[in-house]
Amino acid sequence: MVDADMKSAVKTPKTPVTPVASENAGSKTLFVGNLSFQVERADVENFFKEAGEVADVRFALDADQRFKGFGHVEFTTAEAAQKALNFNGKSLLGREVRLDLARERGERSSNTPYSKDSNSYQKGGGGQSQTIFVKGI
Repeated sequence: MVDADMKSAVKTPKTPVTPVASENAGSKTLFVGNLSFQVERADVENFFKEAGEVADVRFALDADQRFKGFGHVEFTTAEAAQKALNFNGKSLLGREVRLDLARERGERSSNTPYSKDSNSYQKGGGGQSQTIFVKGI
């Protein structure tokens, strides 16, 4: 049996409040995913012309210089990038593009495992490992 004093002592957890302003709210660059493999810079510029002036289009390439199906579009203003987010899900060359604000170049999150001293990314997990993997034996 639960008495009335116990009920009043139990606190219900508060729902976390998501801040209205995103950490990337001032970004002028959008990540653009699900692009057609036949897309060209002019196609992307034409797609976003109603949002604002496109300053740069960068397509992601693999080690063999093949297009990976996504890229980044940099606008001249953060307002144009915000307006372009409304194009999320619209069709470009028969594919629905996925859009998201990107961090500006050179900007790092505090969560990025990057060591300025050694100019290298650190793998997570912390401690030293005693396991060695040998391929092709």
